[in-house]
Amino acid sequence: MLTPQDVKNLISAQSKVLATKEDVGGLKEDIQYVKEDVSQVKENVAKLEVKVDTLITAVDGLVKLVKDFRDEHIVLHRRIETLEKWAKKVSEQVGIPLPS
Repeated sequence: MLTPQDVKNLISAQSKVLATKEDVGGLKEDIQYVKEDVSQVKENVAKLEVKVDTLITAVDGLVKLVKDFRDEHIVLHRRIETLEKWAKKVSEQVGIPLPS
């Protein structure tokens, strides 16, 4: 059975352990503040996603340009090799040395 001292101890402990209306009111404000922060973070993440998508699109475009340039360079190199072979044959038949 509880003694009067036990009851007094429980009452004094209750004021230290249990939350008051003011404490709960403060928590509501804190929760609202956190919700606003989370909302702001979500907006920032959405903006970053748009920027990353834009950058990826730009990089893809640059990659395509580089590949096209490389392919064109290969074709031109082969054409020059063919022309050099042809010029060498012509110079031998004509008797005019081809400068190197």
